[in-house]
Amino acid sequence: MTPVFLAQIATGMVGSKLLSHWAPGLVIGSGYLLKGIGFAALALFITPGTPWWALLGPLLAWGAGGGIAGAPVMAVAVQVTGPERVGMVAGTVSTLASLGAGVGTGRRRSGGVIQPSSVALDAIFTLHGGAGTGSQAVVDGTRAVLTVSAALASIAVLTTLVLIHPRRVPRPDRSQASAR
Repeated sequence: MTPVFLAQIATGMVGSKLLSHWAPGLVIGSGYLLKGIGFAALALFITPGTPWWALLGPLLAWGAGGGIAGAPVMAVAVQVTGPERVGMVAGTVSTLASLGAGVGTGRRRSGGVIQPSSVALDAIFTLHGGAGTGSQAVVDGTRAVLTVSAALASIAVLTTLVLIHPRRVPRPDRSQASAR
């Protein structure tokens, strides 16, 4: 998972830079599209014998997509509110992201060891054979999780393009910023 996190860190500022050229919905949607491509490619290419370096591209796409989409989500949330509520909105977005991660995280026992896992994705993993023995069972469960993740990323792209439309989200007023 290291390539995912490194790509997300490396592209974290790219999303905010793209906001000066593209509409926010396009930037956020592009990030989720890249994540979805990474998930789908992993689902297609992963096998018990796949070398780690063959998965590097999809892992980097997954992380880069998250990095590109991250900052613009906060920017849109802050732009659509009055200045007196910016701190409240920023805190709410951060809290909801943490809450989502917390609700979706649980613990499961594997071979006598308790491991952290996503509750929803763990159920998908298990239903598709991932709890079985052998490397093919793990790959089957992983493919199911990646396929669902790709579908959810696609839904996020469509939702973003519809809800964060340029006519609905005000552009930042650059004249006030340069006057300071």
